Amino acid sequence: MIAKIKKPPSRVLFLVWGGIGNMVMSLPMINAARRELAGSTIMVLAQNEVMLSLLGEDSRFIKISMDDPRYRGFFGKVSLLKIIRQQAPGAFVTAIPAPSLRSGLLAFLSGAGVRICEKKYANALFNVRLAGDDGYRHFIHRNMDLLKPLGIEGKEAGFGIRPSATDQARAGDFLDKNNIFRDKPVIGIHPGSGMALRRWPEERFIAIGKELAAQGFPMIIFGGPEEAGLAGRVAEGIGPGACRYLSGESFGTTLALIGSCGLFISNDSGLAHCASALGVPTVVIFGPVDPEVYGHTAANVRIIKKQTDCGPCYDSSHRLRCKMPVQRCLDISVVMVLEAARKMMSAVK
Repeated sequence: MIAKIKKPPSRVLFLVWGGIGNMVMSLPMINAARRELAGSTIMVLAQNEVMLSLLGEDSRFIKISMDDPRYRGFFGKVSLLKIIRQQAPGAFVTAIPAPSLRSGLLAFLSGAGVRICEKKYANALFNVRLAGDDGYRHFIHRNMDLLKPLGIEGKEAGFGIRPSATDQARAGDFLDKNNIFRDKPVIGIHPGSGMALRRWPEERFIAIGKELAAQGFPMIIFGGPEEAGLAGRVAEGIGPGACRYLSGESFGTTLALIGSCGLFISNDSGLAHCASALGVPTVVIFGPVDPEVYGHTAANVRIIKKQTDCGPCYDSSHRLRCKMPVQRCLDISVVMVLEAARKMMSAVK
């Protein structure tokens, strides 16, 4: 039985740690709160600005980014705490996964009277600690449970990712500049991931890209600024028909380009979560991570996962290290991924 507060707070702050994937898995919770707490102000504190761009331009959101240059160093952290306290949150909700100590300190120092977190990621500084279910249920559903103390037990409100008209126009300019015509579906490929142990070998992405290019499909090879070399090598390896796009100042343009794709092939990454949330037919290659917990639940997604006796071995609360001489979970054939891609393409024709 989860205790509920007597009166819904007028100001609720959501804390989201990690990267783009964690933010996407938090959006149904945040949007449900926006829908159900119609008269409340919704604040979102995220680890970086890119995560906040997924919220769109809704004026009801107050967005705070921890990587803002103003909050660097000791005095910057003090300034961040002052900003949070000035927002006077009545409730502080920490999305999962989260670092226990830092999340608890932020929750306590925010001044919020109600501080909610799942027990696995909480500490004594949270006064509402939900039991959870030993971590075997999807993060989206577990995040939704965090709303129950606020009296919200309705259905998920969806992801609500909508690139702006400006970002749509920029995406169109990129397609035109690179002579990407839409007489055939554009295929997006993301060979990167925030963790190297989640990455399918780049030579296999090149092999799959060559096969699709031979069939006349134009391709965009996506990557973050830190993946410039990887994305460039894959695009060059595929040859004509493939161009590279790196996330720049506007992540909204990245979202608009992903949304223009007829198929997206990716490692388990934040961009794969975005493609799935945008409704793009998506093939996701999973390695050490359990897709039942961190994966994609939509009908437009096909997950490729090799079962091994040593996995899944990833847990967000521990650093991941593969103990095997060769990482067996990503020994997935090009043929298997191509077959999944063909089935997804034929399903949307």
